[in-house]
Amino acid sequence: MKSEEIKFLNNLYPYFKMLDNINNDLTKVIRSNKDNDPYQNEELFYNITSELLRLLPYKYIEKEDKIVLDTKSGILLLTNQINYIEEKYTKILIFDRFHDILKDIHKIRNKYIHEPHNISYAFSVGGTSICSMGLYYKNQLLSISSVSLAPIVYYLNRIFEMIKTDVIKLINQSEKYKEYPYYETIKNFDFGRSHWHYTILPEYLMLNF
Repeated sequence: MKSEEIKFLNNLYPYFKMLDNINNDLTKVIRSNKDNDPYQNEELFYNITSELLRLLPYKYIEKEDKIVLDTKSGILLLTNQINYIEEKYTKILIFDRFHDILKDIHKIRNKYIHEPHNISYAFSVGGTSICSMGLYYKNQLLSISSVSLAPIVYYLNRIFEMIKTDVIKLINQSEKYKEYPYYETIKNFDFGRSHWHYTILPEYLMLNF
């Protein structure tokens, strides 16, 4: 395999793993409701939001109440090899229904890092397919839930299913390419699974994605 292709695959692998972690943690959030452990859910939600911001890098411009891609971070540095990812990511960020949750994700992660003493647990409610958690930053209530996260994760899975298909095609060009050490791992990542118990409301569905 050519050195530039090896470098690309090595660079891409961590993002596959990030999305796999998000999928697994979101499933754990929903399943952990039966244990009624809000502190476990708080940690899981924090892990999910942290991974989301690594996988989907964006900035929140508070003065303009605007969310924009951080094109100089993460997987967006690979746009020369994945020419559609910036367009797909932008569609997620500009979708009105995602604005508030993306804003809260950004603030939760930022405040957890810089001001953890100003973040306090407010409430946690859950059922068989939904879990919602409220956190206070000082006197400001931030809300995050499996329902608000699920459609964002769903669209990220669709993007990465496309990327995975392209990667497999690249590797399958030659038997020698299959010597790439992460080949089997990448091939086994499943971004189209149906057993994550996502609840996606109709208003969160985007057409022509």
